[in-house]
Amino acid sequence: MHIVPVAISYGLDPCDEYKAAELFSLDTVGKFEKDENSDIQSILAGMIGDKGDIHVAFGEPLHFDNEVTEEEVAAVIDAQIIENYHLHPSNYFAFFELKPDLEINIDLSKVFNKTEAEIEQLKVNFDVRLGQIPAKLRPYLLAMYANPVIAKSV
Repeated sequence: MHIVPVAISYGLDPCDEYKAAELFSLDTVGKFEKDENSDIQSILAGMIGDKGDIHVAFGEPLHFDNEVTEEEVAAVIDAQIIENYHLHPSNYFAFFELKPDLEINIDLSKVFNKTEAEIEQLKVNFDVRLGQIPAKLRPYLLAMYANPVIAKSV
């Protein structure tokens, strides 16, 4: 096998509300049931929905001996994807919202080579998006966007 890990990151996930609803259902009732149109809706949203900035990064080809376990392969793939995953302002906005007590001083305009006004507009857009989904789903959506920041920090 020739495995090359690929990390694809979006500034916005057009399926974020669907994913948050699924996580909410799993968390509150222990299961999630799709209806007959769920997969089609997700595929269409993923294809044509707003993704914001898109970043694709290819990792290094993996080479293993025959004694490797599936878990070891998965761990190497995960490590490369986390390392190559490109964070977006939305990831930081969600992280800061979930962890307001952390005193982290990051100038996002410098990190992303954007003006402060551009970062502020992205924040407004993210807040509008967040406000459009049901309140019960917001913590799940925020966690999805914040998790890449957390994974890269660990």
